[in-house]
Amino acid sequence: MVVSKVFTNPEKFDVRSFQLKVKAIRAIDNPLLCQEYATGHRRLLEEYGVTSITSNNRRWDKDPGTFLVLARDMDSGELIGGIRIQRYSEHYNLPIQAAIGHLAPEINDRIHGDHVQFGTGEMCGLWNSKKVAKMKVSWLLTRASVAICSQIGVRSLWGICADYTLPMFEDVGYRIVLDLGENGSFPYPTNQYVSHPVKMDALTLATTNQQSKREIVKLRKEPLHAKKFFGETFKMSVAYNLDLSVK
Repeated sequence: MVVSKVFTNPEKFDVRSFQLKVKAIRAIDNPLLCQEYATGHRRLLEEYGVTSITSNNRRWDKDPGTFLVLARDMDSGELIGGIRIQRYSEHYNLPIQAAIGHLAPEINDRIHGDHVQFGTGEMCGLWNSKKVAKMKVSWLLTRASVAICSQIGVRSLWGICADYTLPMFEDVGYRIVLDLGENGSFPYPTNQYVSHPVKMDALTLATTNQQSKREIVKLRKEPLHAKKFFGETFKMSVAYNLDLSVK
């Protein structure tokens, strides 16, 4: 098992310990896990008073091009976070198109062009429970979701994020698409919020932070492996199963 230095010095612990399992699945293969993921996401959004996220509908669980990366606390059995990669097709548009397509209709042609050229999709539906707040579980999930893109034929990866999540998106390689909206800004999910359309190359990882790039490449090469992560107030043992050919 590799000890990660992504976070901080393990010498300083007076900490909680967690054992997590991070697993990738195709949505249509496991309706029960889809329900568990969607319920956790909805509850978290409701706690923050947000009910209008377009990616939080349930049409995606009928889409053969949707994949989930889920994080489970192995001690309690509780699902504590998840994220989706949705691959664009002629039958299933991306959530970003529903979110801001009426404000920037040109995004539809761009996404279709990416689809024809080399395959495109969107990272969306990210959440983690308050139980693991400040433990960077979301960072683990975003890296893992970028890693599985090589298995599902997605190179151009879109997303939409708020200012407070932008550093995490930029860490894995996303950059704001500045020529959409007002310098890359839109009022979404409500007029009280500002969100940004973002995009990256999930194959070359050309704009990905070097530490995250190493993590993602490792996950691509070894989709089944275990690793330890340390923080100021926690330590985590994470067992990855990102091989989508393994049920």
